[in-house]
Amino acid sequence: MTDKLQVTEIEVGKLKPNPWNPNRMSDGMFHKLREYIRREGMVEPIVVRPSGDGFEILGGYHRWLICKELRFETVPCVVVELDDRNPLCQHE
Repeated sequence: MTDKLQVTEIEVGKLKPNPWNPNRMSDGMFHKLREYIRREGMVEPIVVRPSGDGFEILGGYHRWLICKELRFETVPCVVVELDDRNPLCQHE
Protein backbone atom coordinates (compact mmCIF):
# COMPACT_ATOMS: atom_id res chain seq x y z
CA MET A 1 0.00 0.00 0.00
CA THR A 2 1.53 3.29 -1.07
CA ASP A 3 -1.31 5.66 -0.13
CA LYS A 4 -0.24 8.35 2.29
CA LEU A 5 -2.20 8.75 5.48
CA GLN A 6 -3.88 12.11 5.84
CA VAL A 7 -4.35 13.89 9.14
CA THR A 8 -7.75 15.54 9.59
CA GLU A 9 -8.96 17.71 12.47
CA ILE A 10 -12.13 16.18 13.95
CA GLU A 11 -14.34 17.57 16.71
CA VAL A 12 -13.62 15.87 20.04
CA GLY A 13 -17.35 15.25 20.55
CA LYS A 14 -17.61 13.23 17.31
CA LEU A 15 -15.16 10.62 18.64
CA LYS A 16 -16.22 7.70 20.81
CA PRO A 17 -14.19 4.95 22.47
CA ASN A 18 -14.41 1.42 21.19
CA PRO A 19 -15.86 -1.14 23.63
CA TRP A 20 -12.83 -3.45 23.51
CA ASN A 21 -9.87 -1.14 24.17
CA PRO A 22 -7.15 -3.41 25.65
CA ASN A 23 -4.80 -0.53 26.51
CA ARG A 24 -4.32 0.30 30.19
CA MET A 25 -2.36 3.21 31.65
CA SER A 26 -1.28 3.89 35.22
CA ASP A 27 -2.43 7.09 36.90
CA GLY A 28 1.17 8.31 36.93
CA MET A 29 1.65 7.78 33.19
CA PHE A 30 -1.75 9.39 32.49
CA HIS A 31 -0.66 12.47 34.47
CA LYS A 32 2.65 12.65 32.57
CA LEU A 33 0.82 12.38 29.23
CA ARG A 34 -1.67 15.07 30.28
CA GLU A 35 1.15 17.44 31.22
CA TYR A 36 2.94 16.74 27.94
CA ILE A 37 -0.20 17.44 25.88
CA ARG A 38 -0.93 20.57 27.93
CA ARG A 39 2.62 21.83 27.23
CA GLU A 40 3.20 20.64 23.64
CA GLY A 41 -0.28 20.06 22.23
CA MET A 42 -1.25 16.99 20.23
CA VAL A 43 1.78 15.78 18.28
CA GLU A 44 0.47 12.32 17.37
CA PRO A 45 -2.88 11.83 15.62
CA ILE A 46 -5.62 9.58 16.94
CA VAL A 47 -6.54 6.66 14.66
CA VAL A 48 -10.29 6.38 14.06
CA ARG A 49 -12.78 4.69 11.77
CA PRO A 50 -16.21 5.94 10.66
CA SER A 51 -19.01 4.81 12.97
CA GLY A 52 -22.57 6.04 12.65
CA ASP A 53 -22.53 9.83 12.58
CA GLY A 54 -19.09 9.99 14.20
CA PHE A 55 -15.90 8.01 14.57
CA GLU A 56 -14.73 5.12 16.75
CA ILE A 57 -11.27 5.41 18.30
CA LEU A 58 -8.90 2.58 17.36
CA GLY A 59 -5.73 4.14 18.75
CA GLY A 60 -5.30 7.11 21.05
CA TYR A 61 -8.05 6.63 23.63
CA HIS A 62 -6.06 8.16 26.51
CA ARG A 63 -4.99 11.14 24.41
CA TRP A 64 -8.65 11.67 23.50
CA LEU A 65 -9.67 11.57 27.18
CA ILE A 66 -7.03 14.16 27.99
CA CYS A 67 -8.08 16.40 25.12
CA LYS A 68 -11.68 16.25 26.36
CA GLU A 69 -10.49 17.16 29.85
CA LEU A 70 -8.39 20.04 28.50
CA ARG A 71 -11.40 21.21 26.45
CA PHE A 72 -9.81 20.87 23.02
CA GLU A 73 -12.38 21.56 20.32
CA THR A 74 -10.71 19.35 17.70
CA VAL A 75 -7.93 16.77 17.60
CA PRO A 76 -5.77 15.53 14.73
CA CYS A 77 -6.99 12.15 13.45
CA VAL A 78 -6.18 9.63 10.77
CA VAL A 79 -9.37 8.06 9.42
CA VAL A 80 -9.01 4.45 8.30
CA GLU A 81 -11.53 2.15 6.66
CA LEU A 82 -11.28 -1.02 8.76
CA ASP A 83 -14.06 -3.42 9.61
CA ASP A 84 -14.29 -5.87 12.50
CA ARG A 85 -12.53 -8.58 10.45
CA ASN A 86 -9.27 -6.62 10.63
CA PRO A 87 -6.98 -7.89 13.43
CA LEU A 88 -6.62 -4.33 14.76
CA CYS A 89 -10.37 -4.31 15.45
CA GLN A 90 -10.79 -7.80 16.89
CA HIS A 91 -11.41 -8.44 20.55
CA GLU A 92 -11.97 -11.34 22.85
